[in-house]
Amino acid sequence: MAETTRIRIGTPTARKGIFAALVLIVGFTLIVEFLGAATDDTRPSQGRRGSSYNAGDDGTRAYIELLDRYDFNVRRARTLDENTIKTNETAIVIDPVELRRSEAEVLQNFVRSGGHLIIGGGYVDVSNLSSQPPQWQSERRENWTVSTPNEFNDAQRLLTASEGYWVQPGNATPIVGDENAALLVRETLGAGSIDFVADATLFNNALIAEADNAAFAVGMADNGTRNVVFVELDGSAEPAQGFSALPNRWKLAILVFVLAAALFAWSTAQRFGPPEARERELAPARGEYIEAMGAALARSKDMESNRGALCEKTLRTLRRDRIDADEVSEIALLHHCDAHDLSVLLGHAPATDAFAAARAFAAIQTTSNLMQSTGKDRS
Repeated sequence: MAETTRIRIGTPTARKGIFAALVLIVGFTLIVEFLGAATDDTRPSQGRRGSSYNAGDDGTRAYIELLDRYDFNVRRARTLDENTIKTNETAIVIDPVELRRSEAEVLQNFVRSGGHLIIGGGYVDVSNLSSQPPQWQSERRENWTVSTPNEFNDAQRLLTASEGYWVQPGNATPIVGDENAALLVRETLGAGSIDFVADATLFNNALIAEADNAAFAVGMADNGTRNVVFVELDGSAEPAQGFSALPNRWKLAILVFVLAAALFAWSTAQRFGPPEARERELAPARGEYIEAMGAALARSKDMESNRGALCEKTLRTLRRDRIDADEVSEIALLHHCDAHDLSVLLGHAPATDAFAAARAFAAIQTTSNLMQSTGKDRS
């Protein structure tokens, strides 16, 4: 017995094509990401200028790593109150966006109690830290000589980005430079001291390895206890976490991948509406159908009666499809059958060939069923 012919509903080949295209899109995006990262010479910056979280050229993350390498106990503080810093620590504040009066009072009390404060950056308003603070001026000078190298790990020559220097020390004493031009001045306050650094770029990642900057930075932070706290005075210093910490190209690649997955899921999901069968059965193959029907007619003792039954069924089919049964040539053209076979089926010609009526009947039924399943008719 011949195997029943089945037709798969849907377009799996098209779906595979869509998925393959999406895979190519995602793959291309990832390649662009990796190539971009490999050719990107800029260092990523996370946080504000001078932040110990910032790994860019204008950050001070390398300063923390340097102190850690020399076995300092280093931590960060993102808030500033009476419990934030301890008197046995060196507090380092570099290029804060703003130094509020309340924060300055906390730092003053810390210093008076014996703490050591290093505050860097000429753009910082230090007027709340001293009754007579040093005066800063934007002047170009990048090379500095340390007059007391034994105090700073034998550092002798310092290099900055030439942002400026102190032109008047105020209540402080020049340590690097003189009263007319100083990079570092120190003021004693109570039991502690404040180091005012005019140009904090010497601590930056881009310059800390230049000249004797690294040795100088370690010497400044060493108050005998080797306890250091980096005080971050603005919220932007917090490092990005989770999805926001990813590079922009990675975010784009993930977004494209999510969209691709959603499109693929949409292309394969069941549509809304009545459930649709995954497959349907059709009539036997047309050739086998004709052979079987022709053989049945040939074996029949009353072939004319059987042909008449096929003719009646054919006429009902034509009426359903709104086709005029008298238009033999048009019916033959529409249903792709022989005009003579159709005439035998409709009784317009003698039934000399048992297979003629079978061929015409099979052609009409097959074409009519196809038009019904696709929603088409002669109109």
